[in-house]
Amino acid sequence: MNERPVVAKLSTDFLAASETFIYDEIAAHRRYATEVLTLRRQNHARFPLEVPVHALTPGRGVVGAVESALCRVTCLSPTFFRLCRTRDFALVHAHFGTGGVYALPYRRAQRPLVVTFHGHEVPLLLGRRRFEPKHWGYWALSRWLFRRADRFLAVSPELASQLVALGAPASRVHLFDLGIKLPPRPTNAMSREVMHAPMHVLMRVLMIGRFVEKKGFAYGIQAFARVAQEFPHARLVIVGDGPGRPACEALIRELGLVDRVDLLGERTHAEVWAELAKADVLLAPSVVAANGDREGTPTVIKEGMAHALPVLATHHGGIPRQVVEGLTGFLVGERDPEALAARLRSLLGQPALRATLGHAGRLLVEERFDRDRQIQVLEEHYDDVLGERRLTKAA
Repeated sequence: MNERPVVAKLSTDFLAASETFIYDEIAAHRRYATEVLTLRRQNHARFPLEVPVHALTPGRGVVGAVESALCRVTCLSPTFFRLCRTRDFALVHAHFGTGGVYALPYRRAQRPLVVTFHGHEVPLLLGRRRFEPKHWGYWALSRWLFRRADRFLAVSPELASQLVALGAPASRVHLFDLGIKLPPRPTNAMSREVMHAPMHVLMRVLMIGRFVEKKGFAYGIQAFARVAQEFPHARLVIVGDGPGRPACEALIRELGLVDRVDLLGERTHAEVWAELAKADVLLAPSVVAANGDREGTPTVIKEGMAHALPVLATHHGGIPRQVVEGLTGFLVGERDPEALAARLRSLLGQPALRATLGHAGRLLVEERFDRDRQIQVLEEHYDDVLGERRLTKAA
């Protein structure tokens, strides 16, 4: 039996706590084996892997730290060059456009390059932030990336259009839906809600993510404040941490919600799923940040629908590809707490509506975002890229 071809997965910092989608992807491959290249490994205990992880740091002392620092400036790593010479990588797959520029030197070693673009790294190249010194390298090398990479995978139609506008050949840009590992289908998916639940039953409205502007948490808090008196047994639960947390805490105090909001901080993936299982509504009020930062397709929305939760979100990024208005949840304009409150009022007041939307959301996730199915699609992209490379060599 032939050994599986090996894909080198490049992630500059493997892995941030929010990047479970990369971890799940690596663990789910079937026809391809994987190895990881990273400048820095982090959260090892949270993301254990059986596949080889080649990290410049930590674990290699001063030498590794120096090489990692130099690689961040030059995109060159003797260790990665050696691995590309000695390991039989079929191709390199980088996550995020910023990771793609670090993978470019190894394409010269006749390794095809696939890059998945997830969100913030594309509009960054269209806005003023590209002129900030910390982004100069990415901006300058992005032009080379768009000329040289073999395939670009965009997680939303918006990102795909922006990539073409930035110079990526349209023939190499493909829409790709990231999958998630599905929890067991709730046995009570259609009866999650008691159709005539008494109003004294505790209801949980859940927001999950980092406390950063693009998550729109402030607007979710304001929306909850508008309905809190009408639904005295509803609670807002927020999972996550980040630089914007003090401002949100101040807003909660200002709106008199201290006794109605639970700030749980950062949680493990298993703990996040436990919160999703207990929640009644998932609130995702994402916005375009002042600096242009935005979402791609938030994983938490797919996870919420997988747990048969109705989703209340905004017309933002790739969210409309996940949430079907009126079928799996509701979408409103960005930065509109009044519109959010109106839809939240409907959801909290109608258990049958929550059950219907949640059931439809679970079915949609099974159809479009199942991890195992999407891994098959990803591996077909690999097949295509390798086939195109063989044809080019034969020509």
